[in-house]
Amino acid sequence: MATYRGQDGSVSVGGTNVGEVVSWSLNVTRDIMEDTVMLDTAKTFKAGLNEWDATVTVRLDYGDAEQKAFVDDIIASSAATYALELNVDGTKNFAGSAVVTGFNPTASLDSIIQGDFSFKSAGPLSVAWV
Repeated sequence: MATYRGQDGSVSVGGTNVGEVVSWSLNVTRDIMEDTVMLDTAKTFKAGLNEWDATVTVRLDYGDAEQKAFVDDIIASSAATYALELNVDGTKNFAGSAVVTGFNPTASLDSIIQGDFSFKSAGPLSVAWV
C-alpha cells in the first residue's frame, strides 16, 4: 500500500503555486434522495448530485499573488472562479473550478499568523493519480 507525505503536497491555481501553504483539506459529498413508497419494507434512496469544498491553510502573506487574489476577492464580494488544484505530490491531485467563500486569519501571541481560505465547488472535481 502506498503512502504519501504531507510535506510533498501543495496548492496551485491555474498552474501557479500558492505561497506559504501549511495544509489543505477536501470534503466531497453527494445528495441523497429518498424514494421510499407505500408497501416498501425499508427506506430506499437514490444518489443525487455531487459537490465539494476545500480549505487551504497558509502562513499569511499578502505579498503572495494568489493569497492576495483570494483576500481581495472575498473582500470585494467578487464572483471569480479559480482553477484550484490540491496536489498530493507532483503527479497526483484533485482539481476543479471553485469560488472563494471565506477567509479566516488567525493570530496568537506565540505563533505565526495563519489564514484559512474556504472554497466551494463551481463544477465537477477531477482526480489525477499517475
